[in-house]
Formats: sequence, structure tokens, C-alpha cells
Amino acid sequence: MLSTTRKVLGTIVAILFIIVSVPVPFVFPAERILFQPEPYIRAIQNQNVYQDIPGWLAGAAVNNGINGLGITQSGISASLGQQDYQKIFSLLMPQEWIKSQTENIITNFWDYFNFKQNALNLDIDLREIKTQFNGAQGQEISKEIISSWPPCSMQQLLAILAQTAQGGSLANITTLCQPPKMYLPLADQFVQMTLSGVASALPDQLNLLSLTGEGATGDPTQTASWQQTFQTYKLIRWGLRLSPVLSIILLLFLAIITFRSTRTGLSWMGITILLSGILGLVTAGILFLSGDWLIQQIVTAVLIGFPAGLTNALINMIKEVADRFYLWGAAIALMAAILGLILFLVSRLYKDPLRSYP
Repeated sequence: MLSTTRKVLGTIVAILFIIVSVPVPFVFPAERILFQPEPYIRAIQNQNVYQDIPGWLAGAAVNNGINGLGITQSGISASLGQQDYQKIFSLLMPQEWIKSQTENIITNFWDYFNFKQNALNLDIDLREIKTQFNGAQGQEISKEIISSWPPCSMQQLLAILAQTAQGGSLANITTLCQPPKMYLPLADQFVQMTLSGVASALPDQLNLLSLTGEGATGDPTQTASWQQTFQTYKLIRWGLRLSPVLSIILLLFLAIITFRSTRTGLSWMGITILLSGILGLVTAGILFLSGDWLIQQIVTAVLIGFPAGLTNALINMIKEVADRFYLWGAAIALMAAILGLILFLVSRLYKDPLRSYP
């Protein structure tokens, strides 16, 4: 039997252990699954994102009124439809390029949030796309654009001939149309020159944060707010990493306090670990039931204006990784509950001591 003092101390330590140890089952899966880039890379591959991105961008270019080539001033892409845009984006962005850029972004994201980098680098390398504009792909794109133009009427053709005869440029013609075959090389030259200008205007790197509206603005208030948020995140991460060690220390204190007899000590240890495991299972259940909704709300809020297909793919990617995290956390919590139950049942095999311990 335990004295009143030891019972009070044991209760306090047991409560502290339960509070500290509830997140412990989730520490290992968080560090090995949730906070690592590889699970996300595998998950996004399962979503067929690499082959679908040109189609999503094409849909956004048509449905949202976005000029996908950035050449609204010339109007040469005004007649392009979704299939035309999809072919053009496929020429500009091969799947291997999309794959390498996606994996680099995911890796850089977690390098920053795992404290391996001092700055968050979510840049897309556009140098290969700029090269595509001026290469064989640029010629294919030019043909695609010209084929989308409506055939020239006689009036339009006469205007084009008069313009070119005077040494003018097709850029000054307000409505572009597809000329007869003999004049196609001239139109092709004009389009390729325009595409070359587009390529020159593109930056070598595109910061994804600028697309979400979260790019670096130089606002000291915004920067200070982010630094404070990141420091809080860092403290939580380190707190989670230390929670297993602190739980073991509390469990040792509990053993020192309650092991006045084998029966008493095992009973206290068993009940405490059992309650911790049960609460861990409840936490895993709450995360599983609410996690998908929370992920959807966060991703949708951050990626405002992004193609719906891409947003859904990212949501599904995070859900797939999160589900593995929930499952492993629940499994570890279940093992803890089983261990606590076994210790408690084993304690029932021992008889109470004949005398009390102070």
C-alpha cells in the first residue's frame, strides 16, 4: 500500500506523464513521414500530376481568361483553344522537367521546415522553357498558333499585303488571320520573333510564393510576423522531439514513487500507460475525422487562383501522406494501450504486501 503522500505525488506525476506522452505516438511517424519530402514525392506521382499539368494550365488559360503565353499585346494567341494550349504547354514543359521541378520544390520546402536551409526557396527554373521557345518546340508552337487563326478574308489579305509592301510589320495589324500558303513563311517568321521576345522577357527563376501572394514584399511587419510564426513552429517541433525523453523521465519518477511493491508499482504503471494509449487513439481518431477537411481548407486558401486540378492533386497528395501518419500514430498508441493493459493484468497476479511502505 502507498502512503497518502506517495499517492498524491504519484497522481501528479501520472497526470503529467499522460499530458506529455499523448503526442509521443505521433513523433516518430511525424519525423519519418509527415515532415519528409519522399512520401509527398511518391504521393504526387500517384496523382499523375506530371502528365496532367499541361491540361490544367490549358483549362486555366481558357476558362479564366488567362493568356497562357503572356503575349496579349500582339494578340497572336487570341484564337487558341484549350487543346491548342495543352499541346503548347506540353511542348514547353516536358514531363521530366515538370518532375524535376516538382521534386526540387518539395525537397526545398521540407529542407527549410526541417531547419536545413535558412531561406524558403520555392523557385522554378524557367531557363529550359526559354530555350524551348527558341528551338524546335518554338517552331511547333508557331505552327499551332497560326493554324488557330481564322482564314484571311480578301479585305484582310489586301490589308496585309499593303502593310508588308510598305515595309510595315504584321504586329501593326489589329486582327490576325491565316494567310494563303505562299505567305505562311512570313507569318511564321513574325510569330517566332514574337515568341523569342516572350522568352527574353521571362525571368530565369519564378518564385511560387509570388503566385500565391505570399512572396517577399519587403514589408518589415510581414517579415517580423513570419519570423515569429516560424520560431513558434520551431519550438513546437523541438518540443515534440523531446516529449519521448520527458515521458521516460516521468515514467521513471512514477516507478520510484509507486514501486513499494510489485503489485502496486505495476498497477500504477499499467493504468497510466493504458490511459495515455487510449487518449492517443482518441487523438488519432480526431485527426483522421477532421484532418481532411482542415487540409482542404488550408490548401484552397493558399492556392487561390491556381487551376482546380492542380489544387485537388495537392490536396489528395497531402491527404495520402496524412493518412499514413494517422495510421502509424494510431498503431503506436494502440501498442502503448496494450502494454499498459498487460502491465495492469500482470499486477493482478501479485498479492498485496503484508505491511505498508512509507
